[in-house]
Amino acid sequence: MKLRKKIDGMTEEEWYNRGRIFADLNKHKGALECFNKALKLNSKEAHIWYDKGISLAALGKYKEALKCLDKAIKLNPNKIFIWVGMGRVLSYMGNHREAQKCFNKALSIVPKDSDDWSWLGLVLSFLGRLNEALICYNQALALNPKNADAWHNKGVTLGKMRRYAEAIDCFARSLALNSKNVDAWIGMGFAFECAGQYTDAIVCYNQALRLNSENVIAWYNKGFSLYRLGRYADAIVCFDRNLALDPKNAFAWYYKGLALYALDRYNEAIKCREKAIKLNPDLKKKEWPEKVYGKIR
Repeated sequence: MKLRKKIDGMTEEEWYNRGRIFADLNKHKGALECFNKALKLNSKEAHIWYDKGISLAALGKYKEALKCLDKAIKLNPNKIFIWVGMGRVLSYMGNHREAQKCFNKALSIVPKDSDDWSWLGLVLSFLGRLNEALICYNQALALNPKNADAWHNKGVTLGKMRRYAEAIDCFARSLALNSKNVDAWIGMGFAFECAGQYTDAIVCYNQALRLNSENVIAWYNKGFSLYRLGRYADAIVCFDRNLALDPKNAFAWYYKGLALYALDRYNEAIKCREKAIKLNPDLKKKEWPEKVYGKIR
């Protein structure tokens, strides 16, 4: 009977299983220690290289993650989950063209995977190929009408196409399936905002902030919608909350300045504008009420 190799009293399979437990708990540093010991015992298992790659990606170590996923693919090029994992990591890195190739490969192996069609749509959207992206989302939803992510991603793409009513419908469908998706609440709010429906937008941003009170996008967007409604004091409160979390948001400084101007707080308005321009010189070109300067002379 052949004895199985061990490190610290544990076999490759035991180290791998322990690593999966750590990964499921989002303790990826611990997971990596386990996967590395499993690979010392057996470096020919694609699934171990894959899981090591996913843990590295979760820690933001994308280049190292790609090396592991590449090894996994060389060991087993027909495993769809490896191609999907590589596609997602490439997309996180902003390399959407290469990500597209990975999702195409995955779909050539298993063409009826709703999530993979949604991911392919997402990378096509990033590449500006919006009509093709919509085709992918529709395919994803034909396979699984309850795919909340596909509804959300379709809404984002329709928003980019300025088809705001359709985008709002998609976000609503996504939220009916997953009401705790902060990004979907913000996406629907932004679609309402772009359509000039600022009160509805604020309702959505409030829902996002109930789920995550430190979401910088929700605070800024809510402030902008309040500004558009002429609720300047409330807008300033939101811009301040945004700037406490993201003090380099030039647009928040800019619109806070305009809100202060509307409340006749001219000196404060000028200081905000100056901070905005320092962070983003292009804002100097944006229209600004000239009479502010006359008020403080």
